[in-house]
Amino acid sequence: MALTVDYLTLTIAVPKIDLTLVSGTVYKYSIGDTMRADMKAQEASEEGITFQDMHQHNTEVLLAGILYARVVEFINGFTVTIEDGQYGVNLFGANHNMADVINRNQVSIAVNNSAGLQTVPGGGLSGAQDATLTAISRRTGMRQRIWIDAGDNNAVKMTTYEEDGLTEFETHTLLTLEGNIPDIDISAITERGNP
Repeated sequence: MALTVDYLTLTIAVPKIDLTLVSGTVYKYSIGDTMRADMKAQEASEEGITFQDMHQHNTEVLLAGILYARVVEFINGFTVTIEDGQYGVNLFGANHNMADVINRNQVSIAVNNSAGLQTVPGGGLSGAQDATLTAISRRTGMRQRIWIDAGDNNAVKMTTYEEDGLTEFETHTLLTLEGNIPDIDISAITERGNP
């Protein structure tokens, strides 16, 4: 039994039978696959095609001030009601705004949006920076360990150690608080035996 839609009240009703039992009174429900497919089917149905869409799916979208990857966003005033009862539902499969549109009842929901899925504008390394770090990696391949530390003076530093794993070989600042990755002079980093 798939979800139903009351177009008069703009309410999407999710029956308990559509949820997957995890254990005890805990269920899970895929926003990204199951719910989205059911909503698309409703929107394409003879009844649903005459109404505005219930949701939009984006690979990237600004939602609540954060730029997220893969989002199912409930739009046009639609709300969601999960069949009432004393149980919990873990929502997964996409970032979403269900917490903003849920009709509260006894059901406990766990949203599970992930800030780890954010797309950071202008983030990442430039081609030159990537090449520099790759060269460092190759030259330090003989080292026992490399340590990256993000707590010293608002900078991310990389320290390489000798084969004993204790003796510090060299430290470079990779990232400052402002987000700039400085040019790194790798001329002093050498493979063991090749000064």
